[in-house]
Amino acid sequence: RYVTPVIERMLGYASEAVLDMSVLDLIHPDDRDGVAQMLREASADDGDRADRWRARHREGSWIDVESVSFDLNDDKSVRGTVLTIRDVGDRVKMEDQLRHQAFHDSLTGLPNRSLFEDRVRHAVARARRHGRGLAVLFVDLDDFKTVNDSLGHAAGDDLLRQVAERLDECTRTSDTVARLGGDEFAILVEESSGPDSGEDVANRVHCALETTFAIAEHELFVHASIGIALAEHGATTEEMLRNADMAMYSAKSMGKGRSETFRPTMYMAAQRRLQLTSELRRALRDGELSVNYQPLVNLENQQVLGVEALARWEHPEMGSIPPQDFIPIAEETGLIIELGAWILIEACKQARRWQESRPAERPVYVSVNVSARQFRQPGTVVEQVAAALRESGADPSMLVLEITESVLMQDRVAVSKELSELQNVGVRLAIDDFGTGYSALSYLREFPIDMVKMDQSFVDDLSQGAGDAALVRSVVELGEALDMQIVAEGIERQDQLDSLSGLQCSVGQGYFFSRPLNEDGIGALLDAQAPRRDPSDAAA
Repeated sequence: RYVTPVIERMLGYASEAVLDMSVLDLIHPDDRDGVAQMLREASADDGDRADRWRARHREGSWIDVESVSFDLNDDKSVRGTVLTIRDVGDRVKMEDQLRHQAFHDSLTGLPNRSLFEDRVRHAVARARRHGRGLAVLFVDLDDFKTVNDSLGHAAGDDLLRQVAERLDECTRTSDTVARLGGDEFAILVEESSGPDSGEDVANRVHCALETTFAIAEHELFVHASIGIALAEHGATTEEMLRNADMAMYSAKSMGKGRSETFRPTMYMAAQRRLQLTSELRRALRDGELSVNYQPLVNLENQQVLGVEALARWEHPEMGSIPPQDFIPIAEETGLIIELGAWILIEACKQARRWQESRPAERPVYVSVNVSARQFRQPGTVVEQVAAALRESGADPSMLVLEITESVLMQDRVAVSKELSELQNVGVRLAIDDFGTGYSALSYLREFPIDMVKMDQSFVDDLSQGAGDAALVRSVVELGEALDMQIVAEGIERQDQLDSLSGLQCSVGQGYFFSRPLNEDGIGALLDAQAPRRDPSDAAA
């Protein structure tokens, strides 16, 4: 019988135009039954009850509204039902936006971890009911941090967006692609069988990433480590996610750029890693670790010039634990900072003892590996080196610090400053495993490097053809041009030694000369190489 004039602003109708209409004519067909029920149940005190529905605009669109109704038939001034509505479209859009933000990644627009886990939970339930296949894939970009460090975070974000697009393109519309955070993505594959099995999807992902990415005027090659978990009988959501994560880390540890499907032995390996992490903390506290030394020799006369300090761990119950088992754990947990400081001190003390016991004309330097993790905290390495030299009293020139090329890809200004400070202290700097990373000649010119250690792969391939020999020769000539000493790692055979000598490489290291030895073993080796003095010289 009556409509307020505000209806024209809200729905586009003049008040007079709707007086002869049924209220239900203004309601979306899907909402009419609910509104009719609401009107039938209206009472005089229904002001606290708000119902949401869609009202038809005069132009044909639908407006989200919220209404309250009052039965005022007993009120003599009304004698009817009063329906009050208000436009809540902006609020609904905001709620939808907040809901989307809560369950989607703001950078890529993909579902986030919360939504992905919820979809996996429902998929696991469906797979159990219907006996269908199910696969969860964890996709982790290899060496993504290098992009952020070298090109900036804006370039890293652009790369993540492009990767998200390619993942979406190489999967089915029924699959769920999510970004879990950082450079880690996940894919849910329901009814996985045949060409849509987890392994096949992983292969499509690898293929999708093969084409270079155009980022910040650079062409980047991107690879990923992928872990695959399949829905075994009784597998829970948590187990699926955990298994995919373990398989991904297994793929990464086996060389990156590959896929691995979860196996129960991976869980056992993860348990061992957890145990080793706890035991390593205790070992550092209780002094269980020791240092062995592997000689670096003059290839012309095989005299020992220096030694590389290598951490060793003899567990009282588990026996000898290989460095390849505990060093990665130290890197991941940050224990490498404490371990690195300890090795520095031990190596410097040993260098001091050799300095006092050896002839001045035959000094033996000690080379110590420094982790990229240690350089992430500016000033840490400089402080550790200064403390080790101060405590040991060793001559700084007898200490060589070995760093990998990845260190140079961090904050280059800060790293360059820190390396210069180390060189000012008097220690020498070496690039370790040269040829396995970026191997950009500009880095060697830009940073104060004294030595370059060619990776063992250079030496292994010497017998494969002239091309490999030419590569080694070019590195040796590069060292001469830049006044850097070139060291060949991993020499194990006489033919390798002969080839390197012929290529004018002057220093080498490897099992051909000696395995890592303890302090006494190195002492005996040095004594055996010491020139015998003439008794007549002593009498004189």
